[in-house]
Amino acid sequence: MREKVYFSTQSVCDNETRHTRIGTTARTASLSNEDMALSCTFHKEQGLSLGLVFGSTEQQKRQMITKLKRIGRDQFHPMLMAGVIFELERTRLEECVDQLTDAFALNSAEVRPLDLDMGRDDMISYLKKCYRSRELGNEINALKRQLKKLIEETASFDEGLGLNETTGIRSEVNEDLERCEQHRQLKHAGRRIRGRLEEICDILDDHMDSCNVTIDNMSLTMQTLWNHFAQEDNRRNTKINRVNTQLAATNKKISQSMQDDSSQMKFIALLTMVFLPITTMAANQSIFSTELFSWDAGPGEAVVSRYLWVFIVISLALTTVVVGAWGLATRYASLRRKKADDQTKDPEKAF
Repeated sequence: MREKVYFSTQSVCDNETRHTRIGTTARTASLSNEDMALSCTFHKEQGLSLGLVFGSTEQQKRQMITKLKRIGRDQFHPMLMAGVIFELERTRLEECVDQLTDAFALNSAEVRPLDLDMGRDDMISYLKKCYRSRELGNEINALKRQLKKLIEETASFDEGLGLNETTGIRSEVNEDLERCEQHRQLKHAGRRIRGRLEEICDILDDHMDSCNVTIDNMSLTMQTLWNHFAQEDNRRNTKINRVNTQLAATNKKISQSMQDDSSQMKFIALLTMVFLPITTMAANQSIFSTELFSWDAGPGEAVVSRYLWVFIVISLALTTVVVGAWGLATRYASLRRKKADDQTKDPEKAF
């Protein structure tokens, strides 16, 4: 079964009776729960049209019967039933377009201000209306294509009747005046059918315009919302960048302060390393039982011991050893940290 609206005709001539039958099949879009299908056969010689409609509801049956009663003898035209089916499909599409237009009008800027802070549910509702507009537009275009085919087939059938309407003279195909009268009625019905089908096409064009307006308005609304969201994101990102800049400046100040403190601590440590051995030696004047200073020296006696150089040499030696050991320990710790960092960055180097 086809999912879209469909129409086709086929003419068959019986070789024995030389009678011509025209078969017509049509259906509406199966996307709707009210879809219908038609199979109709027109017996040209008898001027009789027989058809079956499948899937119609009770309301659709009543509508078709009312239309056929109002039409009268034009109901025997082979293209009439297909026109009736498409007329009902046009009515269904018109109701769908009206519902969609009304739903959009309730949310339009003319009814209430545009809510730029709409939630997820409102946005989904807008998108569903937009998708529905496109679906209706596709259904309308599909119906218009089949209506144009129906108009062409109706015109082709009327031309094949072979009747000169001006004089009323029957052609070689027509055998008697009664058949001429039937053909005249069929051609008159064909003109009315074509006129109505063209009106339906114009109506569908109006509905298509309504769908396009809805789609355009929906697209404009969604584009406005996306632009609003983008602006809000830019504002937030700008604020975040400013905060990050302030944090970076603060971290830089903290880093500089820590570097200054580290330099001062190193300087203090170095001073400690230098003066600690000297202070130790100065506090321990009895090293090697040597008194470096004699504060009670009499006239002509030296206050400073002649062995002061021993104190100086030992102090310098101890200072050199302590400072050197501190430097080696610091360098060794730095190398270990660097090696650990390299292993963290590239684990393969660890093996």
